[in-house]
Parts: sequence; C-alpha cells; structure tokens
Amino acid sequence: MPCPVPFPARQCTLEPWNAGAGSVNPAERSALRRTGVLRMEGTAVNIQSRAPRLLAATGMGLLFGALASCHYSSDYTYPTINVPNSVAIADVDGDGSPDLLVATTADQGIAQNPGFANVILGNHSSPGTFHTGVHYPTTGNNPSSMAVADLIRSGSLDLVVANFAAGSVSVFMHGASPGTYQTAVDVTTGGQPNQLLIGDINGDGKPDLVLADASASGGAIILFQDPASPGKFLAPTKLPVNANSAAAVAIGDLNGDGAPDIVAATSDANGDNGAVYVFYQNATTRGTFLAPVSFPAGAQPQAVRIADVNGDGLPDIVVANFGPGVAGNGSAGVSVLLQDAANPGSFLAPVTYAAQPRAIDVAVADLNGDGKPDLVVGSLGPAPTGSVSVLLQDPARPGVFLAATSYQGFGQPLGVAIADLNGDGHPDIAVADGVSATVMLQIATAPGTFAQAVQVGN
Repeated sequence: MPCPVPFPARQCTLEPWNAGAGSVNPAERSALRRTGVLRMEGTAVNIQSRAPRLLAATGMGLLFGALASCHYSSDYTYPTINVPNSVAIADVDGDGSPDLLVATTADQGIAQNPGFANVILGNHSSPGTFHTGVHYPTTGNNPSSMAVADLIRSGSLDLVVANFAAGSVSVFMHGASPGTYQTAVDVTTGGQPNQLLIGDINGDGKPDLVLADASASGGAIILFQDPASPGKFLAPTKLPVNANSAAAVAIGDLNGDGAPDIVAATSDANGDNGAVYVFYQNATTRGTFLAPVSFPAGAQPQAVRIADVNGDGLPDIVVANFGPGVAGNGSAGVSVLLQDAANPGSFLAPVTYAAQPRAIDVAVADLNGDGKPDLVVGSLGPAPTGSVSVLLQDPARPGVFLAATSYQGFGQPLGVAIADLNGDGHPDIAVADGVSATVMLQIATAPGTFAQAVQVGN
C-alpha cells in the first residue's frame, strides 16, 4: 500500500537507487546501516529506527523524495532499540557529583514509541563512575534533546525533553526525593523540535524554552513561561528562517544590549549553503525579535554554540557541519565565526577546521587549562563507530585551533557535553553515542588528552 512521506518508519523500495541528486550518498548509507537506523538490501530500504538527530543530519526527506514505492513491513518483528540522542550534565540530586541526563528514543521498527529521560546519577563514593540509569517515560514520541533547569525557582532541577515526532516537550518536575522526577506533562510546540535550550528570554526571571524546529518551514520556537502559573508555558512563538528547517539553536547576548539573542543553524532544501540566522532581541520590547540576519556557515549545520573563543570579550559562534548535501557544496567539520569587533553583533567569514566526517554536535570549554576555549566535536564518521574529535586552541594565536585529535570506538556519537566528572579538576567528556551513554575521563598527566570511552548507566 502506498504510504505518505516522510514518516513513520517503513520498508520501502527504491526504483532505481540514484547515488546523485535526491539520495543519501553511499558513505552515509553505510553509517546509517550500522546504527540500525537504515538497512540497504539491494534496492530495498528498510528503515528500522528513527533516531531524530540522525534523520535530521542525513536529510532523510531527500531520500524519501527518490522513493518510487513505499509499503508497510508486516513480516518482521522489530526489536526495541534504545538510542541516546543527547546528553546533559548537572548535579540533579545535590550530592556534589555530576549526573548525566540522556534523552533516549525507544525505537521499534514501524512503531513510533515514547522514549524516556534517562537519569544516570553519579556515584558519590566513587568519583567518575555512575549508577544504573532510571528511565522516566516521555509523553511524546522520539525524544531528541534534553535540557535541565530550575523552572520554578524551588532550588531543585527540573528536566525538559523535546519530542521530535510528537511536536511537543515533556516537562518533568522534580520529585520529593533528590534526583527523582514526577510523571511528565506534555506541552505542545508544533513542528519537529530537534534541540532544546532553557533560558530567561524576556527578563521576567522565569526560565523559558527555546527549540530548533527541523520541519520544512521551521526555525526557532519559544515557549515563554506563564508568569501566572510557575512551570506552565504559553502558546509557542515561532521565529521562521526563510522556509528552511533549523537543526539547532543557541542563546546569548551577541550585541551587548543586555537582552539574550537567538541563533538558529539552518541549511537550504538540498542540505547545502549552511547558515546561522541571528534573531536580535528588541531591547525596548523584551521577548520580541527583529528580522533575522544570516551569516554563512558550513554545509548542513547540525549544532551551534555561543562562546568568546578568542578572548576579546565578544561572543563568537561555533557550528558543527555535517557536510555537503546533494549538490556537493559547502564544508564539513567545525566552523568558527568570530565577532567583528568593529561591528558589534556582526560576524566575520567562517573559518572551518577539519574534524571527522559527518559532524553532528559540538561543545566548547577550556580542556587543557591554558585559559583558552577548546572544541569537542561528535561525528558519525568514520563508519562504523563514529568519533569524538578534540581541537585545542593554538596558545599563540587566539581564536585559531590546532589539528584535531580523534577518538573512536563509539556507537555513532549523537551528542557531547563537557564537565569535570570525577572531581580531579580536569574537564571530561560525556557522549550520547547512539548505543549508550559513555564517558571519556581526561588523563591528568597529559592535559587535553582522554582515556578510552567507558559505557555507563546500563
């Protein structure tokens, strides 16, 4: 029977397979097959999983555009595969040890299931190790991202999970016992929320939600907290980006007016010509935004961060680029857009640094203790395991980065975060690797280098 595109997951026939326009290239097919998201068998495309960030990163809409027929698969019993899509770090139980918060999809072939927020508490008696994770079911399907904040100023941290397929977020208020959570409450966002951040956007002292909308007419979505009902949110406010989808967002005061601005990372319809759209907040009417201004980035941007990279006191933009789309335009790796000191809030042309193929997330922090921010990039390549790349800043050239050092042996990293996980004073790396949560502890005697990744929370 014919089926609509692009979802849910189905067994489809490609007639014929076209390795050019309108298709995922062979390297991407190989990587996807090994993650359990896509299996190629001759001309059959068997989509068994819907890891949202993988689908967003590989332009699955382009793949479906090349399909001649698509049919439900009824002759296969699909196993449930838990796919971690993002990782955050916070001390949610207040014991002084960092905990891991992982948004996880529970995939089962053609079924679209709610996933869960995986709360992995740190082991206070053995720093750098973790207890078995506790799963809190989401109210919507296919969790793609998680953020942590004290939403009601109670002194305890709450969780919010973006549900890619449901067009919603699941809000988990903290429970009676430290590090526990109540049943999720669903809040509609619309679109396809692919990434989630929390910040006080309108200056009322209450944290708001900002999401990247990966739908075809996406952009940024804001859920302002209801000032009359703590922990509740008003109807979504949408910030469009010229009919393009947005894979990621970032929040920061870019022009120094005291009001947070929003950056959305986008691609064109073919996955090429990546750009970041900056929505400057209207400083005289808080919570409203001016028309966006775009700045070029690499190809298929998948993550964006704001940080003062070169130490000049001005926020810069860092973008993880998946790589060229169907037209083969643009650069992969990680792009750094330094702010133009002569024009506050404007940015110079991007400088792109090589990382492993198909970069999908980036984190920024001083890793080696020299006072300069460094970069950690999670990539789906090389197949079959993916990799994490560390780019240390050149101590002699502010804002310039040395060649990447890459670490492999993952299950396709989909998210990265940085914090001192074992209390030794050195930042470590946490990874949502498509199979489990993993940690890479820094080698104290060799600043900026890391030990082999270890799975945790299982």
